[in-house]
Amino acid sequence: MKPISSGRLVSTHVVRLATRKRATRQLEQVFKALQGDHTHPFAHEIYRRVHKKLPRISLATVYRNLHSLVEEGKIRSLLLDEQAARYDPETSEHDHFVCERCGRVIDLFLRRARRIDLTSDLQASAPGGTKALARTLVCGRWQ
Repeated sequence: MKPISSGRLVSTHVVRLATRKRATRQLEQVFKALQGDHTHPFAHEIYRRVHKKLPRISLATVYRNLHSLVEEGKIRSLLLDEQAARYDPETSEHDHFVCERCGRVIDLFLRRARRIDLTSDLQASAPGGTKALARTLVCGRWQ
């Protein structure tokens, strides 16, 4: 139960209905699986993590919850090259470098004054996602 401004208690269910958002265990676990992860995982990698905690969850449910989180602005979806979407818990404005050899994706934070207009290099992501700058690098040593 949650207190409201009049001092009355309202159930969490009523609050969810009023905001029209479903806060399910599956959604919470999908979101939790991404927190602090800067590897930009694919949906199937997130599914494997969540499946350990919720064995009955399906890959389709993970995709639906990822889509909801993107729509709510809690995560970003990225299409880099011709690969499947990757997911990023970092929602602040930033770009990405992609290693041509190993496929690793690195967050790149540029100061506003130093940003370069590379609009032609931007690639649109999945509906509801964001645009992501993808520059390629070849890794030497990742440490």
